[in-house]
Amino acid sequence: MNRRKYVNNYQDDISACEVIISFVFCGEEIDYMKLEQHLRSYGNVIKESLRKNDVMKRRDNGFYILFPEIHKNIMDKVIGRIKESLINIDCMDEVEISIDSHMVYSENELPTWMKRVV
Repeated sequence: MNRRKYVNNYQDDISACEVIISFVFCGEEIDYMKLEQHLRSYGNVIKESLRKNDVMKRRDNGFYILFPEIHKNIMDKVIGRIKESLINIDCMDEVEISIDSHMVYSENELPTWMKRVV
């Protein structure tokens, strides 16, 4: 997906956010079936926090999520809600969670000096 083209098609005041949630399994070696079971349950928990137009895709030991048409202040609340729901899973003592996110803006929203960098 060409995110720049996607974001430029929307109005200037609408942003999107890309989120990557990664899971690192600690301690003993985990077998493939148990890993798949954990990741499936984490994916189901994350899906409950998403809207219909949000896009989630599995990536290795984690998930890539695109939140279209969202503002930063709302995004902070959504990430907090996802963190809380993941922490409440029983087997979270075996896993470290990493959540990386950044807002994606259209070129019209960026200052002139940043357009050269992007």
